[in-house]
Amino acid sequence: MRKWLAILLTCVPLLCVAGRNDSLLVRLDEMVRNRERYELPRRVAIDEAKSNYANAATDVDRYNVLRDLYDLYRAYRIDSAIIMADRRLAVARAMANPSRVASATLNLAEGYAKAGASDKAISILDTLGAESLQDYHIKYRNSIYRTAYEQRASSALLGSDRIEALDKLRRLRDIAAEEAPPGSRGSYTLRAERLRDAGMYDEAVAMMEDADRLFDLSSDAPMQYTMGEIYKSAGRTDDAVRCLARSAMLDLADGVKEYRALILLASLLFENGQVRRAFEYINCAMMDADFSKASIRTTEIMKSMPVIDESFHQAEREIAGRTRTFLIIASILVVLLLLSLFVMLKEYRKIRSMLGMIADINARLEDKNEELVKADSLKQSHLNAFMQAYAGHISRFRNFRKTVFRLMTTSQFDKAVDIVRSDKAEQLDIADFHEMFDKTFLSIFPNFVQETNAYLATPARPKAADRLTPEFRVAAMVRLGMTSTEEIASMLHYTTQTVYNLRSSLRAELAVPREQFDAYLRRS
Repeated sequence: MRKWLAILLTCVPLLCVAGRNDSLLVRLDEMVRNRERYELPRRVAIDEAKSNYANAATDVDRYNVLRDLYDLYRAYRIDSAIIMADRRLAVARAMANPSRVASATLNLAEGYAKAGASDKAISILDTLGAESLQDYHIKYRNSIYRTAYEQRASSALLGSDRIEALDKLRRLRDIAAEEAPPGSRGSYTLRAERLRDAGMYDEAVAMMEDADRLFDLSSDAPMQYTMGEIYKSAGRTDDAVRCLARSAMLDLADGVKEYRALILLASLLFENGQVRRAFEYINCAMMDADFSKASIRTTEIMKSMPVIDESFHQAEREIAGRTRTFLIIASILVVLLLLSLFVMLKEYRKIRSMLGMIADINARLEDKNEELVKADSLKQSHLNAFMQAYAGHISRFRNFRKTVFRLMTTSQFDKAVDIVRSDKAEQLDIADFHEMFDKTFLSIFPNFVQETNAYLATPARPKAADRLTPEFRVAAMVRLGMTSTEEIASMLHYTTQTVYNLRSSLRAELAVPREQFDAYLRRS
């Protein structure tokens, strides 16, 4: 029992972390797709700063505007940032202000470092004498040196060059750690990086988590990236994904184009089997690195992009193969289960339209069911009408018989003979029959009058919407398949001559050849 409880307590936090990561990655997916929307404020700010530069009246104003432009370009377009730093340096030299010359020089070196020209950046930094630098200049220079030597170490061809660069990098970190104010963010970060470099990963993680509790690093993109790197080194992949996703989201929200978090995140997701998402992230990073002219980022991306790209396309091919197999199976099932829908089978082979087609089929089935319900209701109403008519006929015949019998039993033979001789009852029955026939026929063929009138020169106008003229009644019998004059006369209780006359009268009004009209009446 204790064993299972321990396993449960271990798994629940992991599941919670995975759930949070899924939510973060979904939000990051949306930001990657719509990243141009987030960089719009930066573009507006750049245009505004350019306008300010054009209107600057003094070197001080130009210097300050170029500083703003450099800050806007530094993580957006490295080549433009270098140009702004170079112009700023020229203005500072014209002002003969050593502090501002140092600041502009440091910006220029940082721009080259971000562009991947680490040797150029180091040579620029080496030109700065300590006597012209203030404390914040020295810390800034140390940071740029670390970036440049880190790049030199990662791009070194010879092992000795790499070892030399790493050695300088460690010494620079030690200096920065000693100079950082105790208890500051920078001191925590530098100490954590030193612990990581020494292989003390758990201690490095603990150091960064202490910093996070003290300073709340959730909205600091560089700090989130550093935490992600340290978590990755410690083998805590889920925590690394969480921090790198946050860092990437913060960069994208700020309109940044030169970043590292999305690249490392893509690599981690690829290792975890999320090939499609890794491909989308690395492709986004590649396009943004190309836009920002950050060649060092392009180099980092090219280390992993070919593998991710090939895996992505391999996965796409496997998915396509499984999709083709599924389509074949689905097509067979549709043929077996829905033979009546064979005409639609080709559309069913397109998996994207399958749900829509099923919905269409269901709608058609519902329409058919409604038609069947209406047909059943119509048949039932006709059956009721015929049963009522027949029952009424039986009742009238019974009353007739009783009346005649009563007259005969009372010796009123003349009246009995008059009643038997009279055809009034018969005429009433025939009239009722004609009325019932008209209504029943028009309920089955509601457009019969309009369709038949289309063939006549002078359209007929029945007395009521649910009644037929005698001519149309004869035509209706033909429509029902009775072509013999004697048969029609027998059914309608007309004389044979009357039927003949009615048919002749109808044909005399035809506006089309007789054969065409006869074909219309005899159609099934």
